[in-house]
Amino acid sequence: MQWDNPSHYPGCLTVHHAIQPWGIAWLEITPRDPLQLKQWLGTAQVPLRLVNGAPGIHHVGLFTPRGIVVLP
Repeated sequence: MQWDNPSHYPGCLTVHHAIQPWGIAWLEITPRDPLQLKQWLGTAQVPLRLVNGAPGIHHVGLFTPRGIVVLP
């Protein structure tokens, strides 16, 4: 896909959000290989919620001024 005017590229457009996120509260994921994930993370403190299901990211919790907003 190509834009005649690069300033119209969606990644360059200004967007007004109703809620400004402050950061990631947690990620709900199903790793393909839980042991490999544990080894890769080592002692890092990461806000992960491991759940059963198809491998991938299932939900994301975002810190906002109104509390945690969950993205499906």
